Amino acid sequence: MRISPGTPPEDRALSRRTENAGRGPGPGTAIFAGDGWLPLRGRPPLALTNPCRFIVATQAGDVAPLLDQVEEEQRRGNYVAGYLTYEAAAAFGLAVNPSSATMGPLAWMAVYPPENATTTVPAAPPSCSGMRPEGFALGQPKEEYLSAVHRIRELIAAGDTYQVNYTVRASFALDANPYEYFLARADAHPVPYSAFMDLGNLQIASLSPELFVRRDGTLLESRPMKGTRPRAGDPVEDARLAGELFESEKDRSENLMIVDMVRNDLGRVCRTDSIAVPDLYSVEPYRTVWQMTSTVVGAVKPSTRLPDIISATFPGASVTGAPKHHTMEIIAGLEKEPRGIYTGLIGLFLPGGDFVCSLPIRTVVHSDTGWTLGVGSGIVWDSDPEDEYQETLSKSAFISVGLEAGPSRRETPPTAVDGRAAPKCTTTEAWGGIFETMLLEADGKYLWSREHLDRMSSSAEALGLAFDRTCAEQLLAEFGANREMNETEGAEERPSEAMAIRLDLLPSGDFLIAGRPVPSVPLEPVTVLVSPIRIDPTEPLLRHKTASRPLYDQERAAASRRGFFEVIFLNRFGHITEGSITNIFARFGEVWVTPPVADGLLPGIWRAQFLTRTHAVEHSLTLNELQAADEVVVGNSVRGAIPVAGFTSPR
Repeated sequence: MRISPGTPPEDRALSRRTENAGRGPGPGTAIFAGDGWLPLRGRPPLALTNPCRFIVATQAGDVAPLLDQVEEEQRRGNYVAGYLTYEAAAAFGLAVNPSSATMGPLAWMAVYPPENATTTVPAAPPSCSGMRPEGFALGQPKEEYLSAVHRIRELIAAGDTYQVNYTVRASFALDANPYEYFLARADAHPVPYSAFMDLGNLQIASLSPELFVRRDGTLLESRPMKGTRPRAGDPVEDARLAGELFESEKDRSENLMIVDMVRNDLGRVCRTDSIAVPDLYSVEPYRTVWQMTSTVVGAVKPSTRLPDIISATFPGASVTGAPKHHTMEIIAGLEKEPRGIYTGLIGLFLPGGDFVCSLPIRTVVHSDTGWTLGVGSGIVWDSDPEDEYQETLSKSAFISVGLEAGPSRRETPPTAVDGRAAPKCTTTEAWGGIFETMLLEADGKYLWSREHLDRMSSSAEALGLAFDRTCAEQLLAEFGANREMNETEGAEERPSEAMAIRLDLLPSGDFLIAGRPVPSVPLEPVTVLVSPIRIDPTEPLLRHKTASRPLYDQERAAASRRGFFEVIFLNRFGHITEGSITNIFARFGEVWVTPPVADGLLPGIWRAQFLTRTHAVEHSLTLNELQAADEVVVGNSVRGAIPVAGFTSPR
């Protein structure tokens, strides 16, 4: 093990690249930009600069002493950031590729005094032009890849293993500063565990969605991922793929196998009676793929140290196979190149002893020799070699998706065209756009119509749609008057009934208006299903009431078929967001709480009114907290508040 002062050797090639690009954070810098780096969730990115020392392991025997040093620096009140390569597993008696000459050290850590931890991170470049990766190529021909998958299936059939995570190295060409590339990727492809590290002669840009292990006091948590589907541009097809992944017996079996391995790993350092799986088979959205994720937790035994935890759990079960030890021997014989940082760990070690380690999948490494990444998939007996090859390609799409359109996170509906004629007051059917549903009361007055039109106006401006408020008000007034006229003809003594009125603003700028009877409100508290499909809280369209929400419609229909009144969603951090047609409030004693909009939900009109009336606070809620509340209601502006009797998991 080598411990050196805080300035790495000058890398002339990097200096030239940085000078040419006009920006760069400087060697020794570590950036943690994802929302999953606790306790940073919801805060600005953390930048660690000007390390006071480096701790480097170049041999397997140096890894455990390196972890001892990391723990000691935490006790001293310092931050530590760095990585372990997959090949560092040799330090714990596990098999790795015999030609384990990885790029960079086997393990690398930088130590930062607390005053060198800031939230000042340079903004993303104004344009991503010139950042389009080219010449992408896997490190082995397709025929070799398919042959390796066939060989793995033979080993599984012979009983040598149950699953093998087979990976290959890939490369691409890109003329860009590594830090600018990372910033553009982190903006276009937001994930919980994005991180950047500059070693001087090596730069790591990680866009990982996966938590390897987190320590928060006495709690250890791991969130293995196993099971993938590509994202689709069509919302209906995208929702179908998410549902298909959740229902897939193959993917569930693989996921459960990995969960059992993680339970076993945590059981080596946690109290046996504390091991739990609070979340199983969740389907999480990322820019290019849907991922099936589960959560395993445990209470760490007293006096357990950092080297004990890493030794018990490293490498992550989701990137090895089952059983871990023997399967790693198979991997060492099959894979042609060392994995390096890919599938090792990237760690943020906080003052005092807590830490967060991501599992660096979706991770790009830049050096003088170019840009590389690792990609792979879990192979089981019934795996189709061609499908696994395509999954590998799907997982590599993160390197470029979104860059061609600049750094904005999501495409939005068509924008307004300058000089377009004012919208016509028509009722022509059309797909898309935004809408409002409001209550037309029995006395002919609309409930909260001003607030509904305010929200429609705000959404139209944000999404680039032309909105004629005068026209909208005229349509609503005429519809209400016509309803009264129709109801009074031939039925002089029949009282008017309230109606639910839907007003659509189409992408063309035209309006569509329709009415229906107000849905009946349940007389008893309702039961609610918890959707397995997680929500991406960074999705900007969640803040707008768009006319196409197939995922929400699909999940509500599934809940209705099972006799549930509503389905509620969590985001990928485990926070409650909203129902398919309702917002959510929970009462704890005298205090009402509702999820904040930042957790990924529509700011409902009824929500705003109920929030004001009850003086509720906006705060993130977990499902366990919701279930422990003294009272829970869901509601919207048509139905009002509806008491909830309980919640049911779909698993």
